[in-house]
Parts: sequence; C-alpha cells; structure tokens
Amino acid sequence: MKRILVPVDFSENSVFAVDIAVRIANSLKSKLRLMHVRTGKQYFPDFAKDNPRFIIEDNDEAYMAHLVDRAKARYDVENGVVDYKFRQGNVVKEITNQAHYDDSIIIVCGTHGVSGFEDRWIGSNAYRLVSNAPCPVLAVRKEMDVSGEHKILIPIDSQKVSRMIVPNVT
Repeated sequence: MKRILVPVDFSENSVFAVDIAVRIANSLKSKLRLMHVRTGKQYFPDFAKDNPRFIIEDNDEAYMAHLVDRAKARYDVENGVVDYKFRQGNVVKEITNQAHYDDSIIIVCGTHGVSGFEDRWIGSNAYRLVSNAPCPVLAVRKEMDVSGEHKILIPIDSQKVSRMIVPNVT
C-alpha cells in the first residue's frame, strides 16, 4: 500500500497539512505517516493553547498522539494505517531520508510562507524540502481554500520527460 508522509512541527499550518493529507490518503487508499524531527528547540503547539493537559515542555509524544488520534477519526481506508515516527537532526535531511525509506508517494507539509530577513537569506525548510525530496511535495497553508475544484499549474519545458508528465497529472 502506498504511503503519504506528513512532517509535523505542531504549528497551525502543519496541523492543517495533516487534515489535507487525510483527505488525500482516503482518496488514494494509502497509508499515512506523520513525522516530527527533533531539533532540540522547545515549542508549544497552537492547538494546545487552551488545553492544560498539554502545558508540559518537551511533550512531543503526547502532541503527536493527539494528532494521530485526530487523523484516525477522519481516516477511512480499509486495512489502512496511520502511524508516526520521530527523527533527530536536520529537518530537511531527515524528512527526505524518511520519504526515501518509506517510498512515499507524496509529502504533504504545512508552510508559513516567506517572512522576515532570515527566511529570505537562508531559505525556508519547505523550499529546501521541495528542492531535495525524492517524491512530489504539496506545501499547504491554513488560509488555503481546499473546497471545490481547482486548476493545477504544471510547469514544463521542452524536454521529452517534462512533456511525458502531463498525461499523468491530467
């Protein structure tokens, strides 16, 4: 069974990416794996602001279990699996390694967009992920309207391999 990988940093956008990935997994009848890369930084998830149960530092296991339970409630694939994985290290490198190891068909990640000097100077994790991933990457923002039908832009050039992609996308 195919697998979709969803990197999670517990931001609102990454929680939204989980919701989108569940919809895609249901449509493609695929497995779903959430993953978090531990970088040594502390964080407080947006979804846990009003829940005293989550006011514990370094409690990423509980945060992830909450997200997995939330995803399983919407996941509707017979004999499908929703699980999670933790990795330690460089965010982009660990996500690409996990996608390669799982033979993921797509990575669905949340992104906040470019803002601030640091992102323009160094580049965002989402940009580096799109550039280095072994499979397609769908970068989503919470503000996106995902209801109804939308058009997809397929950038191609004059190379034969580029033209061969079009029938697969349509």
